[in-house]
Amino acid sequence: MLNLRALQLFIAVAERMSVSQAAVAMHISQSALSRQIQKLEDDLGMRLFERAGKRLLLTAEGEDLLPRASQLLQQAAALSQRAQSLHRGEAGYLTVGATPQTIEAVLAPVLRCLREKNSGLEVRLLEGPNEQLLEQLETGVIHAALAWVPYEQKFACQDLFKARLYAVLPPEHPAVGAQELELSNIGDWPILSLKRGFMTRSMFDQACVDANLRPQRIVESDSTQTLRALASSGMGVAVVSSTAVSQWPSQEVIPLTLNGSRLEEVVSAVRNVERYQPLALQVFLAELRFFLTQSLDGARFRQFSTPFY
Repeated sequence: MLNLRALQLFIAVAERMSVSQAAVAMHISQSALSRQIQKLEDDLGMRLFERAGKRLLLTAEGEDLLPRASQLLQQAAALSQRAQSLHRGEAGYLTVGATPQTIEAVLAPVLRCLREKNSGLEVRLLEGPNEQLLEQLETGVIHAALAWVPYEQKFACQDLFKARLYAVLPPEHPAVGAQELELSNIGDWPILSLKRGFMTRSMFDQACVDANLRPQRIVESDSTQTLRALASSGMGVAVVSSTAVSQWPSQEVIPLTLNGSRLEEVVSAVRNVERYQPLALQVFLAELRFFLTQSLDGARFRQFSTPFY
């Protein structure tokens, strides 16, 4: 196994063609440097230098190995620098899962800021409904998820914000223009909802159970944009989350309540403590907290969802 220090000394001597000058530059005694070069030659089984009178010359083998030794040291330095960046969380790979609306409203601006500050950090996004995200976290497909954890699991949760239920009303609905809408006052309109597995749908289903309501017609979609368009066309009442509506004009949406209280659940940064956590995760979470509490990009989001910081 080659000694990188010995290669540094070899290069220092070769660049100066002087053992004494190289010893001064490398802060080592001349005798110690000579022993290191001798040991390197013994390890390689060849001479690297020869004497021509008082002159020191590279052998043909030394000439051949010099650029390769320099390249190897450059690669070692780059590897060391990369390791330091990884240790600080400024580089590396991180896989994060979230719903499409959370990616649009939260992660898109967060990742833009991360890219500007840490060009060596690569975050891969996987989108899906809440239940799927938790399954991916369990199996190690993703390192972290922005999700709602509705029951006790072996996950570490860092609470981020409260997501609330909002309604997009058809133009003919009597509650258009009101400050809020009690769940029991939705009326006989069809409910336009995300499919089962999404947090929004689970929240709405549970609220209906609590209110002893049984919606007769539910139109399902994977897209909140589709639900919004259908509601605006008079096809029913769309039930969406505050994460989605933070991207829409506020006059289009109305908070849903149950017995006068807002319908809300906690969205957390969820980690599987039984699996390895990349060091870059802490940098990602710090940028996420900044977006939720201080950044100008997050100001509108904070109008609809309450951060925990």
